[in-house]
Amino acid sequence: MLRPGLLLLLLGWAAGRPAPRVVTPEQPKPIAVARLRLVNGTAEKLTPGQGWKEIRSGARLATGDKLRVGDDSLLSIEFPWMRISAAANTTLGVDAGRLLATSLEEGRLEQDAEAGIIKLRTPEALVRGEGQVVVRRMNGATAVAVVRGSFRVQAAQLTVVVRQGQGTVVEAGKPPEIPVALPAAPESVSPGKDPVYVQKGKPILLSWSPSGPANHIQVYGLEADDLLIARDVPAPPVEIELPLAGTYRWRVVARTDRGLEGVPSTEGLVCVVDK
Repeated sequence: MLRPGLLLLLLGWAAGRPAPRVVTPEQPKPIAVARLRLVNGTAEKLTPGQGWKEIRSGARLATGDKLRVGDDSLLSIEFPWMRISAAANTTLGVDAGRLLATSLEEGRLEQDAEAGIIKLRTPEALVRGEGQVVVRRMNGATAVAVVRGSFRVQAAQLTVVVRQGQGTVVEAGKPPEIPVALPAAPESVSPGKDPVYVQKGKPILLSWSPSGPANHIQVYGLEADDLLIARDVPAPPVEIELPLAGTYRWRVVARTDRGLEGVPSTEGLVCVVDK
């Protein structure tokens, strides 16, 4: 036991000391990591400390930023080594930390990666790999469909490998489900290999069979791999409109009611003419 005099001395010494300085970790400075290209429609970006602002093509995406894509819109996020297409009604961001990762809150992403450098997070899972993958978050679950390559999906301390033509679904707090084969490609599409001509400003009628519970169509230029339209649609027939004259390729995938997208159909051709 301390003697009273010594105890008083120690208390007086402690009272005279300055309060300890609290050191907070320095936040990493934002780093521009990608270029944004608004393919069609509208999209917004949220930078920390600022409000939501409309995106124009050529804008830069930095760590800590968040994006949201409007109705009937498509946003391309172009990293030096990969590309992400964010479909309508998608909300995502780039983590502010030094380890680069994208976070999908809601919607649909299609990622084409040369190397598994960037992790893709959702509230339910962590996805990383090489190739082409479609990740969709809906109804509180994450659906992962591998179009090409191989991806690792981690959740609840368990990792599964999902290979080309396979998919898995991850529900909150649960490990990834055993990978299953993706829905088969629709066997017939119209318009097909023989192009259908339509006047500019007029809608084009697309149809296919068989149809999934839901479907997703994609439209490309004739000789370019840049995606021009990516849209969830109901059962066929479906009308779309292409605003510019030219020849386009289109395809469709069936989607399960849990969000897994299937194998793409063969491509059909549409030719839009001025008159």
